[in-house]
Amino acid sequence: MTRVSVVMTTYNGEQFLIDQLDSIRKQTRKPDEVLIFDDRSSDNTYGIACEYIKEHSLINWKVSKNKENLGWKKNFVYAMKQSSGDYVFLADQDDIWNLDKIESMTNIMEKNENILLLAGNCEIIYSQDVETEKLPPFYSSKERSFYLDGIWNNRGIIGGLNKKLKEEKHDTGNVLKFAFDTGLFNSQRQGCVMCMRHELIENALNYWNPECPHDTVLWFYAAAHDGLYLYERNVIKYRHHSSNAGFEDTLGSGLNASSEKKKIQDQIKQIEGLMPMLDGVSEEKDKRDVCNNIIQYLELRSKFLRERKLKDGIKVIKMKGNVGKRQVIFDWLLAYLT
Repeated sequence: MTRVSVVMTTYNGEQFLIDQLDSIRKQTRKPDEVLIFDDRSSDNTYGIACEYIKEHSLINWKVSKNKENLGWKKNFVYAMKQSSGDYVFLADQDDIWNLDKIESMTNIMEKNENILLLAGNCEIIYSQDVETEKLPPFYSSKERSFYLDGIWNNRGIIGGLNKKLKEEKHDTGNVLKFAFDTGLFNSQRQGCVMCMRHELIENALNYWNPECPHDTVLWFYAAAHDGLYLYERNVIKYRHHSSNAGFEDTLGSGLNASSEKKKIQDQIKQIEGLMPMLDGVSEEKDKRDVCNNIIQYLELRSKFLRERKLKDGIKVIKMKGNVGKRQVIFDWLLAYLT
């Protein structure tokens, strides 16, 4: 019988932690171990986790507090290395898992030994602190910035429509192999919807560096080794709230050409750091060409945002297959309105 590990990291997450712990404890296929690593929370997160384990007599659950604050990237990498299961799930502290998440995803993994990483979809939910705050405008002419929360929030311009389209497109239950192509990073799923073989952790994390998110390393390695598959079904409710790691970078803060250029440069550095994983893989040259094409496109986007030349904008449009129409349109808005 294969073993299943759930690895969770926590930091100041007392507000939503119980909901997540309940959804893991009530799984239709019980995990063989649940490992919780608290990153020196200043609230009662650690105490809540300890009390929860004691209250429910969860002998195969363990919680520990780091000796020093590691940051969310390093904490997850450290935590994953402590797991012992054949299959490993990553858990954030503030989501809610579908109760058959472990059962459905491990069943798929057991039937297809080629899968190194299986990534599901998520349903986004918004906490009350986000929903009740005054919704920012999508665009502020005074600040010359865009606020994505103004459009993608449930109360945003097209939030409801986007939610409906996602439900129709991303909850079919199909299992699809993901090709190593120019959409590799544009379509990346987050670690909280992933199920992976332990061998992926053992191999991929050898290439991790502190500047790169752990789930990006796992995603890239699985794709490079032809073992990346998508499960077109919502497996968790992914909670957006103002204390989310990365909330200010995605929904909460104003975005402009300058911030987007920095994001692009960070992406280029990440891809360059990941490319050593391609040494000796099948179709190595083709996969390196894909990565170089993505970098070339990112550099073109950066140039367009920096110089705002019409000819570069047209080139960006012609290469829209790398990121999709939505990003291309947004690049034009950033270039000329911020």
